[in-house]
Amino acid sequence: MIAIIMFPIIMKRPSEVNRIRSGWYLLYGRRKTGKTYLVRNFVPHDTYFFVSRDGTIYRDDGTTIQYETLKEIAKIHLDEKKTIAIDEFQRLPDGFQDYLHFLGGEGNLILISSTLWLADRLVSGAGSPILGLVTPIKVGPVNPIDAIEDIKAYVKDPVEIIEASIYLSEPILCRYYSNDMRKDLSNFLYDNRGVVEGIILDAFREEERSYSLIYRGILKAVGSGRNTSTFISSYLFSKRLIKKDSPGMIQRHLDILVRMGFLDKIPVFSRRKFIYRHISPLVDLHYYLDEKYAYTEREIPLAFIRDVVDERVPRHVEHFLTKLISIRKGLSLFISEKPEIDGLLCKFKRPVIGIEVKWGKTSANDIRKFEKKLELLNVEKGIFISKKSLKKPSEKIDLVTPKDIIM
Repeated sequence: MIAIIMFPIIMKRPSEVNRIRSGWYLLYGRRKTGKTYLVRNFVPHDTYFFVSRDGTIYRDDGTTIQYETLKEIAKIHLDEKKTIAIDEFQRLPDGFQDYLHFLGGEGNLILISSTLWLADRLVSGAGSPILGLVTPIKVGPVNPIDAIEDIKAYVKDPVEIIEASIYLSEPILCRYYSNDMRKDLSNFLYDNRGVVEGIILDAFREEERSYSLIYRGILKAVGSGRNTSTFISSYLFSKRLIKKDSPGMIQRHLDILVRMGFLDKIPVFSRRKFIYRHISPLVDLHYYLDEKYAYTEREIPLAFIRDVVDERVPRHVEHFLTKLISIRKGLSLFISEKPEIDGLLCKFKRPVIGIEVKWGKTSANDIRKFEKKLELLNVEKGIFISKKSLKKPSEKIDLVTPKDIIM
């Protein structure tokens, strides 16, 4: 019998934690992004409450209190400058937000919500009782910089650090990690095929929206590589999910999926066009498997899932590293289609740096091709990322390895 040793991966998320100081804050984002874990483990607080769907209010020790008692505790703690955290506060009676307005922003308060539409309205909508009283912090998958720094504490191999950082940015996967991300990811998808669908259904329920076949069709289309509104519309029409092949008809649905934190919308350089991607590589794998093998409807071998994981990892690495570098450089990420390169970093729409990622076999010829593309785009600097070190062709291109990235 072979024992599998699981690593107790802990994502500390300093990018978000360090933003929470004294005052009132609203942490919001879709379910299963680690909001509760972040607050309970890394944000100092004196009292924590959780509100269930039926309105029951739980304390840290598992006991329950009445709504009026919560109001009394909140006032006392805030008057004493203590920190109180209320998880899924939107499930409290409507009058609670007016009560917070009455308290006037004194003390330290952390509100947590999985309902994005409500969070948006509370911090930006006219008539919100707490408008201007709370600082909003949107919590999505772990920031790429934070992910790498946290994984480095557990893993030594630079390639594994990068691949693990990509998928462990979804906190739900952290408990399954055993120092072999591709194997662990394959096993998770094999054993938990209903989990991702459940997360998405939960998110739509929190948003009080119907998870229609159109939304599911869009997520499957993007997972299968149809990443523009034109291709997505054609896919939906071919499946008879919309009556007319019209990108304009589905724009509202795309915008909602972007706002809910499921899709990323990346501009195409010098075009009035956008590329849509799954923000979560786990969700991307789920829908790719579903499109290719009807994964949610029938049993498929673990080996098939592993083949898909191996196929998709290079694409996810490309997305992760281009985003990581754009954050580090403080530049906007664009996609270049003609010529095609993996990432184009721009300052005020002016191209500054081109990025090419090769996560498989690489040759000097790949670098020469990349350099010619940079010349066509009139970009002065290029970053070429590969697993192995290569001979530097010119001062114009920086050759970067996984070891360089995690430094």
